[in-house]
Amino acid sequence: MASAAVAERVLTADDFLSHPEDPDGRKLELRDGRVVAVSQPGVEHGIVSSNAFLALRPFVLAHRLGRVGFDTGFKLRASPDRVVNPDVFFANQAVVASILDIRKATPAAPTLAVEVSPPNDVEAEVQAKVGEY
Repeated sequence: MASAAVAERVLTADDFLSHPEDPDGRKLELRDGRVVAVSQPGVEHGIVSSNAFLALRPFVLAHRLGRVGFDTGFKLRASPDRVVNPDVFFANQAVVASILDIRKATPAAPTLAVEVSPPNDVEAEVQAKVGEY
């Protein structure tokens, strides 16, 4: 989860979501109004993330609890805005109901966020992200 600043201009969540993709293909998040690149996921990351998604989805759907997905923007804070993209998420019906515009970041934290952390991630950064949710 080592991160690097990508842009210095302070952005809102709406600005960020209309922001073009990173030219280097890095995964981006908005932290305190600043675009940052997070660790590029590898094959193991994809396998772990997909296994988490596949484990959660059937149960959530069978019990009509909400939605399960991945790489979706959740706006955790405003002024300055913070948008995170958990590797996998579960959003209960109340969170799903808060989504008024699917083109914007979900205006609530996910009910459950799964973040797959590679061994080289800095522990302090991992714990800071856990605290954000």
